[in-house]
This record gives sequence, C-alpha cells and structure tokens, in this order.
Amino acid sequence: MERFAAGDDEAFREVYQALARRLYRYGRRALRDEDCVEDLVHTVFERMICARGRFTKGARVWPWALSIIKRLQIDQMRKRTEHLLPDAEDSFEVPAHEPGPEEHVIGMEAEQRLCRLVAQLPRPQREAWQLMYGRQMSYGQASVALGVSVAAVMQRVSRAARCLRAACMEDAMNLAQQVTESKETSASAAFAREA
Repeated sequence: MERFAAGDDEAFREVYQALARRLYRYGRRALRDEDCVEDLVHTVFERMICARGRFTKGARVWPWALSIIKRLQIDQMRKRTEHLLPDAEDSFEVPAHEPGPEEHVIGMEAEQRLCRLVAQLPRPQREAWQLMYGRQMSYGQASVALGVSVAAVMQRVSRAARCLRAACMEDAMNLAQQVTESKETSASAAFAREA
C-alpha cells in the first residue's frame, strides 16, 4: 500500500488482490446480496484510491478497508430500512382472522393503546421494538439496520418490553378501578331506588 500511496499505480493490483476476497466475504455475511456487496467493495476501492495520499506510512491496510466497508454497510442498511420503519400508529397489523364485532372493537382499542405506548418509548427503544415486532426482523438484521451491536438491540428490546409491560399493567389497574367504581355507583343507585 505504501508504494500505491506514493503514486505507483501498478501497486494497486497487489492491494486489490490482497483485500478483495476478504472484503467480499465480509460484505456477504451482513448483506447476502451479491450485487450490493459487489457495489460496496467497488466503492471501498474507489475511496481508497481517492484517499491514498492520506494513507499513513507503516499502517496496516486491512483495518482501513474494513472500516470503510463497515461504514458503507451501515449506510446501505439505513437506506434500506428508513422506508421500513413504520409510524407508531402503523407498527402492528390487524389480526388475519375475521373477529366478531365485540372482538373487533376490543382488538382495535388494545392496538391503539399499544401503539400509543410504543410511540411514548424513547426513540432507540421504539425503533428496535418496531423492527423486531413490527417488521419481524432478526436481532442481526435489526442491529445492522440501526447501526448498533446485537447486544444493544437485545437490550433496547428488553427495556421496551419492560416499559410496555409496566404501562399495560397500569392501564389494566386503571380499567379495573373504573369498572369497580362503575359497579359501586350502579349498586348505590339501585339501593337508593329500592329504599
């Protein structure tokens, strides 16, 4: 690489032969799209050519090339998933079976409550939740889409689930209290009528 950085264009062939196969292998693991991987590897070499004058003498080439392809993959996955990230209201699909009128109303109310709760989550947790459960991505796919590690996605989904569970419990307690108060009011009114 030092010869190529110094202006020896023939040395590029050696750099290409040393890195191309490894870059393709690395790209295929994350994207699994041959055309996309080929474009990324091509872009890596374009960027290396453009920046060859800035290459640090004595530095290793592979980490530099790897950092370029990683950034390109993250950008590529973000572009792919930007249109996949749903709005909070659209993050869950209606059940496939045809419910009766009561089930339909109850289901829609529950879905609306859940969408409101998801919309209230902090953005990182909300995005991870929507990718995992709204778009049914794997942890690996979600990590690439969000540009974070798989462990970070797992942590965000876990925190989101904990927040949603607590909010649902609070909603259930409030609903139970309203039902109890409503029954007490009805019983008091009935008792007053009898007396």
